[in-house]
Amino acid sequence: MDKNVRKEIRAGYTILVFDTNALVSHLELFKHVLETKEWQIVIPLIVINELDGLKVNPAPLGPAASDAVKTIEAALLARKLRVVTQQGNSLTNLTLRSQLLVSKATEDGATNIDAFIIDTVKDQAERHSGKVSKVEKAVLITGDKSMRVISVARGVQALTAEALRKELEKTDRQHSDQQNKKS
Repeated sequence: MDKNVRKEIRAGYTILVFDTNALVSHLELFKHVLETKEWQIVIPLIVINELDGLKVNPAPLGPAASDAVKTIEAALLARKLRVVTQQGNSLTNLTLRSQLLVSKATEDGATNIDAFIIDTVKDQAERHSGKVSKVEKAVLITGDKSMRVISVARGVQALTAEALRKELEKTDRQHSDQQNKKS
């Protein structure tokens, strides 16, 4: 299948991997996704490391990064999401949250951090046991345009927060329609 053909995403099937940009800029959307309890959510540990580094910045960035970390910590404790290391291991808490990154040589312009985040999406898709060919197994949620371009070039679907918001609205309408049919 052509890697540039966009597959649909589906609640309960597609894994959503959020990057730093999406969490800082669209935390309310992230919280909404958590509250639906319909999506598998993965946060790469390097994203949390980036957020920790951003917390020292003045408003609005510093407080936004701090709020994102607090939200992730609470969601992890409530088992609403998974945090994964570069090696693909899931963490149960964020007590020990630093990691030594294995350097990546990329030809497509991705930084080590971006490459790791994109590789996390690829790894999640490879580990996914689903067999639905028209539905994406894992997607990256990012507001970073260059990262979306690099993702697509590396065979990973990436969505903006706005595109994810539209997908959520579509899912909400489908649930509403199903409830109306049952009534």
